[in-house]
Amino acid sequence: MDDKDKRMSNPFVPGTRLFQITETLLARDTPPLVPKGRWSAEATAAIEEAVSAEAASPTILAALHLLNDDLERAHLPAQQYEGEQTADYLHLLVHRREGDWSNAGYWMRRTGAHPLYAELLTTLSKDDMPEPIRGWDHWDAGAFIGLCQEADQGRTDPGAAAAISALSVMETAAVLGWCVRNPASAVSG
Repeated sequence: MDDKDKRMSNPFVPGTRLFQITETLLARDTPPLVPKGRWSAEATAAIEEAVSAEAASPTILAALHLLNDDLERAHLPAQQYEGEQTADYLHLLVHRREGDWSNAGYWMRRTGAHPLYAELLTTLSKDDMPEPIRGWDHWDAGAFIGLCQEADQGRTDPGAAAAISALSVMETAAVLGWCVRNPASAVSG
C-alpha cells in the first residue's frame, strides 16, 4: 500500500453502507477549498440513512458531510457537541471550508492540540505537500488555515492551491478515520 492509499483509506468495514458511501466520497475529484454547495444530494440522503442505521457517532456524520461539501449538515453535529475536542476540530474544518477564516481560527484555539495532529504529517507523503508544509515538524492548524485562505484568494500558484485542496480532503479523511478508530474520543450517537 503506498502513502496515498494509507492516508485516504476507508476506515469502515467493507460491504457496509458507510464503507460504500465513503468510497464514493473519497473517489470524487478534489473539491474546492470553499465549496459553493453540497456535492451530491444522493450522498446526503445516503449518509443520513447509513449513519442512523449503523448507529455511527455524530462526529462520523459531520466528517462524512464535510467530504460531501454539505457544510450546513456538517456544522450541526459539530455545534451540538461543542467542547468535545473532535467535534471542535470538525467545527474548525467546517468554518475553514466556508471561508470563514477568523472563525476557523477561533475553533482551532478551542480544539487545542488534537491527538490526530501528531499523526497527520507522518501519514502524508512529503511529495504531496506544498512547499511551506514540507518543513513542518508538527501539524500547524493555524498555518494551514492561512495557506487555505491564500489559496482560496488566489495568492498561491495553481499547483500549490491544488495541493492544499487535496491536503484539506486528506485531513478530513484522517479525522473520519480517527473517529472510527477512537470511538471513545468520538461523541456517542
